[in-house]
Amino acid sequence: MSIKLLVVDDESSTLQVLKAVLEPLNCEVTALTDSGRAAQCIEEQKFDGIIVDVHMPTPNGFELTRRVRASALNKRAPIVLLTGMDDVRTMREGFEAGATCFLGKPVTRERIYNLVSALRGSILVEQRRHARLPYRTKVECAWGEHRERHVVAESLNIGEGGMSFRPPGGLEAGVEVALEFELPSAERPLHMRARVLPRQSAEFTAVEFVDSAVRDQEAIQTYILGRLQG
Repeated sequence: MSIKLLVVDDESSTLQVLKAVLEPLNCEVTALTDSGRAAQCIEEQKFDGIIVDVHMPTPNGFELTRRVRASALNKRAPIVLLTGMDDVRTMREGFEAGATCFLGKPVTRERIYNLVSALRGSILVEQRRHARLPYRTKVECAWGEHRERHVVAESLNIGEGGMSFRPPGGLEAGVEVALEFELPSAERPLHMRARVLPRQSAEFTAVEFVDSAVRDQEAIQTYILGRLQG
């Protein structure tokens, strides 16, 4: 599976170097010089990792990092800040914004290799968390202040981080729902809390699991790993 990366830098020469080195490492690179467009992109697409230059026109790298951490799709993705400055103040502000690590400029092939090697584990975890395997079962969905709204749906797929089902049932992005469904790896029905993700299709609803019981999370992990390894 290729690694899907978003790289943002207002210097096109830096983007060209990053693409030239990353793509042969099985990375699918979306390269943008416009940080405003990048801010839209993180709300529309899921990335396995994000590389952002610190010094850019509005939004700058710190602000864009904060927006990534606040996004529904990419808030857990590793974020690398590109900077030619290694002072304590810059690094502190970067980590406070949500950066995972820094990559110094000028960008070199060796530095990029070391970066990919250091982050590969985190990236693979993020990929697995968002992997979706086909799975059909009845899903009981309830929401509202007293769970007074209810719909019975059919799942389309499932992963460690969430699932999709249809019909959409009028659920709006950001709404929290209580889900109940069965899984072959569980002895009893699972009860998951989830948050509705921004709509990508009028035909189904995608949700992200949040704050569910450890036993239920482990049941899903067991099922996913069993399918991937089988």
